Amino acid sequence: MKKLFTVETLKKCMTLKMLYLIGAAGLVLFHLAYGVWYQVLAYQKQTLSLADFQPVDTELSGADTVYNLTDDPQLIYTGRVKSLWIKCSFSAQPGEVVAFYSRGTANEWSADRMRYARQIDGYYVFDFPVGINQVRFDPGAYASVETQVEDIQINAGGLAEKIGFTYGELLYWLILPMLVYLVIAFVRYAVFEENL
Repeated sequence: MKKLFTVETLKKCMTLKMLYLIGAAGLVLFHLAYGVWYQVLAYQKQTLSLADFQPVDTELSGADTVYNLTDDPQLIYTGRVKSLWIKCSFSAQPGEVVAFYSRGTANEWSADRMRYARQIDGYYVFDFPVGINQVRFDPGAYASVETQVEDIQINAGGLAEKIGFTYGELLYWLILPMLVYLVIAFVRYAVFEENL
């Protein structure tokens, strides 16, 4: 009966392991380089004003004040956005402060494309996936609320926010190599057990 695992098979497995490790390292480095290039160069940090937004169910009063006319106020910005940082204060409890994103420019808003704000140093911060061309900031969920805007920035944040790894991608890049390594280790163990 012919042996399934031989010393030659082990050498081939070791060669495949090395090729896999080199390939996996190359993919991770490529993704990091691509992420840095794409995020840093394609998404330049900019300071915006309320004039850069299209108001819907809101009224702009002055250069830095928004008044909600209905319970669905919207400020829409069209342009490449990875993150939106808004420093503002409200005349009353605003309710939910959320932002929506769209890959096109046709006002395609839905609950699965919504982000809740994180607060960092007085800013409401929203992070979006790569390839976003339009965002909608909702300054609260109630009518008659006045929003005083101090600062608006897009694509701000550090390098960690800009390299583009999502939690799913990090899990994929960390778990997949470990699983492949375990399979290779199991095959190696089976070969050694077979040859003992």
